[in-house]
Amino acid sequence: MEHLPEHIPPPPQRWDRFLRWYCAESFIDEVQGDLHEQYYRTAEEAGIASARRQFRIQVIRFMRPFRMKHFSELSPFYFQLHMFKHYFTITHRNMWRHRGYSALNILGLSIGMAACMLILHFVDLESSYDHFHISADELYRVQSIGYDNGEEELREACSSHGMGPTLLDRMPEVRGFVRIHPWYTANVITYRDEAGMEKSFFEEKGLYADSNFLDFFNFPLRVGDRSRALQEKKSLLVSVSAAYKYFGSPEEAMGKYLMIGGGRLENEFKVAGVFEDLPQNTHFEFEFLVPMANVLENQQYQNDPGWNWNNFFTYLKASADLDIAAFEKKGSDIVSPLIAEAWDEENYRLVPELIKVKDIHLYSTYVNELTPSGNAYTVYFFGLIGILILLIGWINYINLSTARAISRAKEVGIRKTVGAIKPQLVRQFLFEALFTNLIAAGIAIGLTALTLPYLSEVVGKDLTNIQQSHTSWWWMLAGGLLLGTLLAGLYPALVLSSFRPLAVLKGLKPTGKGGFSLRKVLVVFQFTATVALVAGTVAIYQQLQLMRSEDLGMALDQVMIVKGPRIMPEGSDRLEKKKLFKARLQQIPQVKIAAGGGSIPGGGYNLGSEVTKLGEQKSHSFQAVFVDADFAPTYEFNLLAGHVFDAEIDRPGILVNEAFIQKVGLGTPEQALEERVVIMGDTAHILGVLQDYAWNSLREAHVPFILGHSERSMTNWNIKLNTAELSNTIAEVEAAYAEIFPGNPFDYYFVDEFFDQQYKTDRQFGSVFTIFAGLAMIVACLGLLGLAAFGASLRIKEIGIRKVVGASLGQLLVLLSRDFMLLVGLAVLIGLPLAWWLVDSWLQNFPFRIELGWAFFLIPTLLVGSIALLTIVLNTLRTAQANPVEALRYE
Repeated sequence: MEHLPEHIPPPPQRWDRFLRWYCAESFIDEVQGDLHEQYYRTAEEAGIASARRQFRIQVIRFMRPFRMKHFSELSPFYFQLHMFKHYFTITHRNMWRHRGYSALNILGLSIGMAACMLILHFVDLESSYDHFHISADELYRVQSIGYDNGEEELREACSSHGMGPTLLDRMPEVRGFVRIHPWYTANVITYRDEAGMEKSFFEEKGLYADSNFLDFFNFPLRVGDRSRALQEKKSLLVSVSAAYKYFGSPEEAMGKYLMIGGGRLENEFKVAGVFEDLPQNTHFEFEFLVPMANVLENQQYQNDPGWNWNNFFTYLKASADLDIAAFEKKGSDIVSPLIAEAWDEENYRLVPELIKVKDIHLYSTYVNELTPSGNAYTVYFFGLIGILILLIGWINYINLSTARAISRAKEVGIRKTVGAIKPQLVRQFLFEALFTNLIAAGIAIGLTALTLPYLSEVVGKDLTNIQQSHTSWWWMLAGGLLLGTLLAGLYPALVLSSFRPLAVLKGLKPTGKGGFSLRKVLVVFQFTATVALVAGTVAIYQQLQLMRSEDLGMALDQVMIVKGPRIMPEGSDRLEKKKLFKARLQQIPQVKIAAGGGSIPGGGYNLGSEVTKLGEQKSHSFQAVFVDADFAPTYEFNLLAGHVFDAEIDRPGILVNEAFIQKVGLGTPEQALEERVVIMGDTAHILGVLQDYAWNSLREAHVPFILGHSERSMTNWNIKLNTAELSNTIAEVEAAYAEIFPGNPFDYYFVDEFFDQQYKTDRQFGSVFTIFAGLAMIVACLGLLGLAAFGASLRIKEIGIRKVVGASLGQLLVLLSRDFMLLVGLAVLIGLPLAWWLVDSWLQNFPFRIELGWAFFLIPTLLVGSIALLTIVLNTLRTAQANPVEALRYE
């Protein structure tokens, strides 16, 4: 139509575009012109609405097969499909043609990815502790920091039982509180089996808890009513595992009774619920829950205003965005006067510090934790190692890709000559990087699945069920693949696609100066990281050996620990029973000496309190354990002054260590014997001063320590044995124990093995560090292997000429390895100072630490240098030994 009516709008644009989309080019002008003409005619005759309706109908009617575009014309996806098929064909051919280099690339990437995935499993577990509670962001624990005259004296994870009620009553920010109290010592749990036989077990994993415990913490019940489970004083909650152990199933456990004896309990308790076994990512550890009322009715708490016993754990519920600093200041102003009055300490101040429950595992560094804490720095450090190993794998890809640029220059030149543009070439090389990363990722997932159970054994935690079922895990993997493709593939793609076709086709090889310089930097980076990791491994091993071999100040070998009786018949004389058992032990030929004690080395303390020098006001914190007269001889403590306990002692006295007399200001060991100290209102005489001994691991400094005398103490029996005929000796000890303490289970272990468990976390840290340092070295050497092989292949003709003119094999090996070894040497010079700085910072956390001597510097240098040299030499040896005639024919 020559003149379109201005008052009529154009045909429906959406349907017009649809027509142009499907209609072939040979028909579109004719069909579209006819339909537009018909549209305007209908609009003038029947109206616009009718014209639009008719236009839509006609567009559909003209959609005939002979008028439609071919599929290749219809969708740009067709071209994309062919393009990716083309890219895949080229990538496959190229990888197969250079399968040695491709294998090195894929192997290095897959090991790096697998190492990163393994570490991510560990990091994910450690950082997920107590995040599963419904109100995790609103849950806090109160920790105690005590100051006497402005000097810090106390830093504990626990608090007193008056803390929660006081803060709830006087601070509107607090919406609720719950307290728990550990069993601290093992209780004896007795039950009757189906045959009516009475059986007893020691159980240590128990807690007393306020009735609202399950309202705070999301531990699901398999059986039972959450709202009523801890309401009755004589009710009891047990874990699923305990229910199977004692009753056969959770359902059978409901309503049954367990007799709990020893510790603070001596009664029957009815099972009111069975909770699921606790997940491993919680700082709690218990299999039995008993109502708190059973503790608070004890006389020591009935006569206490709420501040004298710092052995409870108090949890608060408050706003997630609570101003913690303001809360702690206000809380300190409230509780400090109450504590000062209860303790009769005018200058004492306590700060109720808050920590979020989900931060306890990684960030709490206070003493008397419920369970061993993790370490945030360790988690971050392992995360950094995982990223480093993955970066080393990606660096290998960059180095090998750019190193092979010369061999692919002609390919790029031909493609540009026939019309390929730079963006197309970049996409092709990025596709190759993506394809390589995909293969490596598939292998890495398999490697991770195979090795994860072994890593779980090393770290002592089950890592097999972490994250892989989560959608976020797969998004993280996809993001890593994309990032890896860009990091590892973009630079080689830009280098390869930038070659000038005219120069390449004339036979001029690209110099690649920039790429070669970058390769040097990346090789140095790889081996700097590797050297630092190996040096760190050496330091960790030496520090662990120091802590395990250092003189502890006492003899732990050949000491068997037997858990003391918790159940005593009514009316029996505890002291007489103890004397009788000790007399029976002394009749056993292989028993050298035996002693009762309230705790054992590595097993914590019986009391933590304040002490003042007689005549002074300044108080000092100390830890104490109560033992009988034979305890010090059993462990062979080194006596510096005075004497040890006597069974017939007629005056109150204590044994103290060097740290105690230094802290309290008692002078020399001899002078300390003339002093008196005041403990909890009682005056005590110092009988003897012992050399400092490592009651806990050497991760901790020596603390002011008191051994208090108590002939009735037998929470644990410490029996020093001649280990000949050990099984017979243990059988005799068990028989005597069963006869004198009937109804108590016999449970024993050896104190040196128990004490060594304190270093379990350090051993795990060292093992994991060593594994990943080794992986980093393997991946770095794989890259070096590929570079050396490719470098040697480029110099085949040069090697042939040198051999013809008389060069020896040794000279050729030096020639081929010199440049790489210089780079490794530079990495050593950078890596060792870096490692020294990092390790020295880490060692500041240890009161007893190694000195970084020659081994720290020499071992990494020799190990990394020799492995790198061996990698290069073995790889280039075949090239150097080749027949020079064949080398001169090489083109």
